[in-house]
Amino acid sequence: MDDIFEVPEQKKSDSEENDKKTDVSITTQTVRDIPIELNIMGLTFDEAQPEVDKYIDRAILLDYSRIRILHGKGTGRLRKKIWKHLKDDLGLSNLYLAPQTEGGSGVTIIEL
Repeated sequence: MDDIFEVPEQKKSDSEENDKKTDVSITTQTVRDIPIELNIMGLTFDEAQPEVDKYIDRAILLDYSRIRILHGKGTGRLRKKIWKHLKDDLGLSNLYLAPQTEGGSGVTIIEL
């Protein structure tokens, strides 16, 4: 067992390290201006949810500070589900109903 010994690891030359690097290209899509409000009236929550998520993502990318979601008054089910999604799933907490002169309970305002 005296003939077993550790072989030191060889240091790789800079040219060997450079040979292993690969070129990476990243393409981004520019988001154009979006309206200050999203109209989801008449949609179910399942239809509206991905639209709301995309809208909020775009608004954040464009550095909007405030957006509006028009969900309508109706029975209030869509508003309640949207609010739950915004708070629980997206972590948004600064949201409130618009003043009566701007749509009241049919419009949610979100401060981003």
